[in-house]
Order: sequence, then structure tokens, then C-alpha cells
Amino acid sequence: MTIQIDDTLFHLQTDHVSYVFHVMANGELGQLYYGPKIHAKTAYANLAAEDERGSMPALAVDQPAFQLEMLKQEFAGLARAIIDTRLPD
Repeated sequence: MTIQIDDTLFHLQTDHVSYVFHVMANGELGQLYYGPKIHAKTAYANLAAEDERGSMPALAVDQPAFQLEMLKQEFAGLARAIIDTRLPD
């Protein structure tokens, strides 16, 4: 097995399989790829695409496309996906 680490990107390879994950903007791990073996790179921008959905809460106002519900997370921590969207009285 080969393990390549580039800053916040991790690429694990066996003879036939690649597994790529990274540290997301909120500090948690996010999956980028799992499947047939691919060539090792220093970045996989094409695999880290983020789509903004107007009906889902974002991490921050300046990051409207960073919506955890739309990202492949390694581990969705307990109560991380529960967001109180009620308006105050």
C-alpha cells in the first residue's frame, strides 16, 4: 500500500484501489474519491466541487457553497447536521 500526504490531502493506494480524502474548511475530513486506482496528484480540484443550494445553511456567510449536507464527509459528528433555523420571537 502507498500513502501520499500533501499538506491537507491524503491519497491511499493499493494495487487496484485509490482512496482520496482531505481536511475541509471546517477542519473535518471529507472524502474526495474511492474507486479504481488513479494517478497520484498534489490536488484534485475536479473532485472537490461544491454546489450552492439556497435552501441549505452554509458554514459562513463568506462561504455560501460550503454546505455540509452536500459534501461527502468521513464522519458526520453527532448533532453536527442539526442546525436550529428558527427565527427569534
